[in-house]
Amino acid sequence: MNGDRISIVGYSVPLTDLTTANMLEHTIGRLDKSNRIRQIDVVDPYPKAALDSLAGIGVPQSQIKHFETVSQWVEDLARATPMGYQSVVPFSA
Repeated sequence: MNGDRISIVGYSVPLTDLTTANMLEHTIGRLDKSNRIRQIDVVDPYPKAALDSLAGIGVPQSQIKHFETVSQWVEDLARATPMGYQSVVPFSA
């Protein structure tokens, strides 16, 4: 699967979560090389912990977009997607 954006919803991205930190470090390594990942969304009314963790693993502030609510995030996804809401598919496990 390919994409140009990573969305972190309601998660503080603790650096002690080595699996997530390693995946993000691997992915952000591609930010400059292939420009595939252009944006990391942080959806959280209290984003400080997530923003600090992302900065700690080297994510440039210019690549991060903060949303306080899920509604704001979904609106942004719909605007950024050619087919609008039709292509914003919710994920459920």
